[in-house]
Amino acid sequence: DNPVNTAFASSLGFRCIRVFHSMSRDLHSIPHGAGENRTVTIDELPTDDSTAELETKLFNEAFKEHFDYHYSPVEDARHMYRVAHERNEWLFILLARLDNEPTGFLLGGSDPAERERRGRSTGGLYVLGVLKPFRNQGIAKSLLISGLERLKAPGMTEAELGVDTQNATGALHL
Repeated sequence: DNPVNTAFASSLGFRCIRVFHSMSRDLHSIPHGAGENRTVTIDELPTDDSTAELETKLFNEAFKEHFDYHYSPVEDARHMYRVAHERNEWLFILLARLDNEPTGFLLGGSDPAERERRGRSTGGLYVLGVLKPFRNQGIAKSLLISGLERLKAPGMTEAELGVDTQNATGALHL
């Protein structure tokens, strides 16, 4: 949605198909009482094989109606965990549960090389998904706020996230 970038890409023959918003916020204060679900349980999971299986299952179910969705095999999550560990990147997975039933997840973290390059202590909220039967119940808000708190705990001062403007799951509204 940057006019200069869009004009340059257009001059090369590209046409805009979708717009993606990249957003950031200061972590000095984190909002509460923003409509988050007060009965959901949010737990941080280890980046291991059982989490990779659960995350993959939740990802595929939560995003199956999303634009350009492709099935994601569990090997992709395992690879991501392994590469993050090898590069000394911080990766965390939060799981939302209602009555002990998994309802959504958030993947976040931070790359020390990227923080050094930018000169800012920035973390990211990479993927947030809620299963369709549990949407519009404040679960995504609970995950988002928990993710911001998790980023702030080790000293991050800024959080970033990206949202597809035409996301079928309602992410831009969130």
